[in-house]
Amino acid sequence: MKKLLLPLLVVTMLSISTNVTAQNLPSEGDRTFEIMISPFSSSPISFNQFRLRQFRGSDSAYRLRGDIDYESNRLGENRKDSEFYIQLAPGIEWHAFQYDRLSMYYGGELDLSFNTSRNQINEDRTDKNINSTGFFGLGINGIIGLDIHFLQRLYTGLEVGYGLQMYNYLDGEVDGNTIENNMRDIYLGRFSSSRFRLGVRF
Repeated sequence: MKKLLLPLLVVTMLSISTNVTAQNLPSEGDRTFEIMISPFSSSPISFNQFRLRQFRGSDSAYRLRGDIDYESNRLGENRKDSEFYIQLAPGIEWHAFQYDRLSMYYGGELDLSFNTSRNQINEDRTDKNINSTGFFGLGINGIIGLDIHFLQRLYTGLEVGYGLQMYNYLDGEVDGNTIENNMRDIYLGRFSSSRFRLGVRF
């Protein structure tokens, strides 16, 4: 938390002292796109998920957070491993406190995720989801956050939350034989990011 307070204070002071007049807070029809940044780290920009919002009005917005990832690697002459992952978290947020360039909000989202893997050996054998790598995830999250609109179309902010996540692992397949997997994991707890949200409004 201490690491977050100093950058937030710097950004707030810059936004107050700047001579550029900030545009009004978002209104109906505005959209936003965000990436994650950590200005004082060795890797200041992170794009490990997309974050979009569609404002219904000045005080509420639909939101979508997600990620799609596919990786394929050839290991030797006769083997190729691949993995596919997708996450989509649609939700809604309400901006309950707005003043000048600040907008505090709360909301919720439904978190859906799916992961599957394939191990192709030669051309006549494909194993699936070995070592419990395949799963379907379902979660529900409560969120609270802050937007700071420091330039005409740019803003930064923070977000934290608390949620329930459930993962149901998929059956595997080895050499044509199904390997049943009845494992399930459940997680309940808080989550946050050590990075700032940096967004553009259009």
